[in-house]
Amino acid sequence: MKRRTSMVVVLALAGVAAMAGAELRVGAARVAITPRVSIWLAGRNHASDSVASEIYARALALDDGRGGRVVLIANDLAGLPRSLRERVAADIMKAQGLERSQIVFNSSRAHNTPLVKGLRPALEPADAAELKQIDQYSEALGRYLAQVAATALADLKPARIGFGIGQVAANDKDTTVPVLRVLTPKGGVIAVLFGYASGATLEDNSFAINGDYAGAAEAALEKQYPGAMALFYRLGGAGKSPQQNETIEVMKQNGAALAGEVSRLMESALEPVKGRLRSGLIETALPFVADTREMRQVPYAVQVLRFDEGFALVALGGEGAPELPGKIRKLLHNKEIVVAEGSGDGAAAGSGGGEAEERVLDAVGRAWKRAGKR
Repeated sequence: MKRRTSMVVVLALAGVAAMAGAELRVGAARVAITPRVSIWLAGRNHASDSVASEIYARALALDDGRGGRVVLIANDLAGLPRSLRERVAADIMKAQGLERSQIVFNSSRAHNTPLVKGLRPALEPADAAELKQIDQYSEALGRYLAQVAATALADLKPARIGFGIGQVAANDKDTTVPVLRVLTPKGGVIAVLFGYASGATLEDNSFAINGDYAGAAEAALEKQYPGAMALFYRLGGAGKSPQQNETIEVMKQNGAALAGEVSRLMESALEPVKGRLRSGLIETALPFVADTREMRQVPYAVQVLRFDEGFALVALGGEGAPELPGKIRKLLHNKEIVVAEGSGDGAAAGSGGGEAEERVLDAVGRAWKRAGKR
């Protein structure tokens, strides 16, 4: 009996020692996804006529040293159709040995960016040549997304992570700006993941490709921190309110203001992020009324990634009402959970509760529990 007790104690101590020696590692990468030819724009009934700024896909890979890994893939596009996301995810899973819950996509919803095949079929042009450009771009995009994830995962290095929340004034109210700062052990900047919940569109006569205010903020931060990657995540809570029309100059100013707040937090004392990294994914379906007024069910995914301490993300597979993020935080008893909604092309969970919202909250709760079991 004493030998068995001793063995249990030795094994327990070995487990504690292994966890104490676990090292958090992070990798980051980016790839340009700007088309070099005129292409139909996702937020316009028109093709592009110039390039105002480059657009990118960026990846942030996180490894807790204990078997927990996640790769976040952000892009300066209006969105990615489910078919493309799942094809890219399958390629990453096969090449990198990840599970689907460990791969999280997010699109900034920039309007003056290429229309990806399958995202908004009703907006696709009738011209065969324009459709061919969309097909070719979408095919190449899938390869670029898998490539940037692989590059980030291959670049894992020791890191320290901190998290904080700032604010930027927009539309006569303060909007939160969560910031995940990634540093080398000596304090060099590896990457920053930041989010915002407001949207804007350029003036109707602008057909220049650009990453909107989010892309401008990313560019400003990468200029300020040479060699670092700045990833924008679109947050939930913007809702369906009218979006501000802006010129390219105003867009740049808004991006600079957002980058300024992120930079302020980057130089501040942030909450350390540590412990095990776990993820969970729940697929559900929401009721949706099509243009034909026919009710049907549409897929809707909810993903969760969470560290033991300091940071947690809920990624929604579609739009949500402005009050939904608050309800999610109340459900999970955590006021600082980051709720992102640019992670899919699913239906919207509308205002005022109802069946769709109930299904989303149920999926969030189950994804959270599933992440806690890893």
